[in-house]
Amino acid sequence: MANLIPEEGTRFSNPDDLQSQVREYLLLKESMSNMETRSKELREKIFAHIDAEGEEESNGSISLYLDENIGDYQRVQKTRRAKRNLNEALAEEILEANGLADEVFEMKRVINEDALMAAYYEGKLTEEQLDEMFPTTVIWALTTLKK
Repeated sequence: MANLIPEEGTRFSNPDDLQSQVREYLLLKESMSNMETRSKELREKIFAHIDAEGEEESNGSISLYLDENIGDYQRVQKTRRAKRNLNEALAEEILEANGLADEVFEMKRVINEDALMAAYYEGKLTEEQLDEMFPTTVIWALTTLKK
């Protein structure tokens, strides 16, 4: 069963009060975590029902009609989503065996970062040039700490 989050004090007593804002933020984060956990549990249980009782469709998905509508919803579906990834090692073997490697492989210029750093250490690049090549991007995260 999902954990219940006490609702008293979750709304801003004063929208400009930091304490109220942090309290609500923490409760929302906990609530979202609990909902995500429960959603995953329900998903697996629903999938088990669909696998046991559902009907396979022509596209490979499996549907199960509900005993009665829930609002406008009539059925649940375990939707088949297929993805194809190139197995590069096997593709290379097949292409080499068929003499097609020169036709399908392309050469791309890629910076070797080890060689780049070696050039810096050898004095061929300045620190300023290196900093230009590796600009710093700052992002911020809100972290709540117990201590």
